[in-house]
Amino acid sequence: MSRFKYSSDELDMNKVLKMNQDVSHSMSDDQQMSQTRNGADSNIEASLALLRSLGKGKDISLNCNKKLHTF
Repeated sequence: MSRFKYSSDELDMNKVLKMNQDVSHSMSDDQQMSQTRNGADSNIEASLALLRSLGKGKDISLNCNKKLHTF
C-alpha cells in the first residue's frame, strides 16, 4: 500500500511522468542518440562562440536565462 493517497488525475499524471522518465533513460543509453546529442551540442557551442565573437555575448546571456514554456 502506498504512503500517499492520490486522486485519479494525479495517478494518471504519475503514469505519464514515469513513462517519460523511462523513455529518457532509454534514449540516454542509446549510442546513436548520444552521438546525435553530442553533435548538436558541439554545433550550439560553435554558434555561441561565433555570436560572442560578433559582440552578441550580452544578448546570448539574456536569452539563455529566459525560461521557455510551451503549454
